[in-house]
Amino acid sequence: MKKFYSFLFLLILHFSIISAIEVGGHLTEDTIWGPDNNPYEVVDHVFVDYGVTLTILPGTEVRIQSAQLTCYDDFHNNFWYLTGSAKMIWVDGKIVAEGTEQDSIIFTRRQDDPNYYWGCIYITESSEMPVFKHCIFEYTAGMGIVVSNLSLIHI
Repeated sequence: MKKFYSFLFLLILHFSIISAIEVGGHLTEDTIWGPDNNPYEVVDHVFVDYGVTLTILPGTEVRIQSAQLTCYDDFHNNFWYLTGSAKMIWVDGKIVAEGTEQDSIIFTRRQDDPNYYWGCIYITESSEMPVFKHCIFEYTAGMGIVVSNLSLIHI
């Protein structure tokens, strides 16, 4: 009976790993991530190139490669710009992540470890105004908004 449960566990684990969509690299054309392909596993930095839109549909889960963050040295080693092991989404084009009250979009870590966090979503000066509605951001190393062009701010 123990062997049966072990086999069942491995079978479920196998199919849950197979169903994940691994993403990374440059998006060079408009791209849609939807809940039918959940989860999206960001295994390398994702770059939304200039003139390209990444649209994330309601109910989508984005799990981003994370790294240990327990002290300052971890932050310096694992999260520094594009050289760290924690991954990020870099937007030169546009990102539209519009969830609903019933179906939020979730940005979270890949690893299920309380000491692991993912990088950030970096919106550059050249990008179009991003859209984030009904999104949940959990286990990120930090959140911040940096605007060098005040004309982008719409209140």
